[in-house]
Amino acid sequence: MSMVDCKVIRDLMTLYIDGLSSEESNEIIEHHIKKCSECNDYLNSLSDECFLDKNVVDNYEVDDKVEQKIVQDIKRSNTSKLLIYSIVGGVLATLLTSGSLIFNGFFLLPLFGAVIYLKFKNKLIAPISIYIIQFLNLSIEMVIDLSIQDENIGVTLWDYISYTYSNAIFALFFMGFTFIGVVIGILIEKIFLDK
Repeated sequence: MSMVDCKVIRDLMTLYIDGLSSEESNEIIEHHIKKCSECNDYLNSLSDECFLDKNVVDNYEVDDKVEQKIVQDIKRSNTSKLLIYSIVGGVLATLLTSGSLIFNGFFLLPLFGAVIYLKFKNKLIAPISIYIIQFLNLSIEMVIDLSIQDENIGVTLWDYISYTYSNAIFALFFMGFTFIGVVIGILIEKIFLDK
């Protein structure tokens, strides 16, 4: 065989050793190494270097405890990322929807809901985190405002209760906008990302 043929055969030998070459290529390589002692030696040296034997099948068994540990670590990592993103995003959305930016910030709530859904495939965490953070924000503002008013005029328990209910309802409004974002995220996933 010519030198070019040997070069081609040697290029195919790694595929042959790994069992990735076609049957036709295998026949050509086997036919060639019967006639060419240099290529036969090269094949043997490759097999020795790679510790590969064509008749040996690698069986790797993963211990069940190790596998469960890996799965738990991945879930824990994803859960902690989800909580961090939800809290940070919720606080940012709350800051942007407070005060003079309130109407501009409402456009961020659906975006926040869609991003959290698309990243973590969780439908409830974004709306719930926005509800909790917004309710706490409104309640803190209420306590501060009522404590200032209490110095000037008498504030009753009924005032605290009515403000708390109104805060809960207003926080539902924020939650609704975030849930719209989750629905948008689901639609984006179904339309564009479904394979």
